[in-house]
Amino acid sequence: MTWIKNGYMNRITSIIALLCLAGNTTVNAQTEKDNLMVGSSIANLQATFQSGTSTVGLTINPKIGYFVRDNFAIGAGLSLGLTGAAGVTTLNYGILPFARYYFTTGTFESKRTRFFGEVDLGISGVNVFATSGNTSTNGLSFSAGPGMAYFITRNVGMETLLKLRGITGFGNSTFAFQPELNLGFQIYLPTARAKKIYREERRHMEE
Repeated sequence: MTWIKNGYMNRITSIIALLCLAGNTTVNAQTEKDNLMVGSSIANLQATFQSGTSTVGLTINPKIGYFVRDNFAIGAGLSLGLTGAAGVTTLNYGILPFARYYFTTGTFESKRTRFFGEVDLGISGVNVFATSGNTSTNGLSFSAGPGMAYFITRNVGMETLLKLRGITGFGNSTFAFQPELNLGFQIYLPTARAKKIYREERRHMEE
């Protein structure tokens, strides 16, 4: 029974160590190489100015990224939005690989705030179904813009991201322009250090 108790104690020790890791990590450390970021826009206030129809809607945009170097992450996101009004239904979708860079702003940056820029290039579509006629643009999508992350905890950041998106391709409207205001959150996971602690604790359990 002693080895069972020791096993539980080692697991508890591992959990405590991981919690301490999360608690002692600085904001800058969240954007270090080999970390992950996972999150979503929970409110994307979006206006579409398209020949024939203009709409305002709400889009959900989950994404996951990996920091290939300090402050620089690449990843992919999905975009899905559906809005309705009197006689009008709008469907937005997208598959959007992205790149994000966090700036170091020195004295203009607080302990809880990080500024960044993001670009994406993928496939998107805007399809408006109206009683007066349908309007659609589906094809290549590109967007870019600045953002700000405010860390409410060491590992969770609320963020605002303003992007300008252009879509060109197929449909009866060959181009659509979308200003986007993204409000959401990201969870930052220091995977390298967490794996190191896990390996060390597992080695202790096997001894």
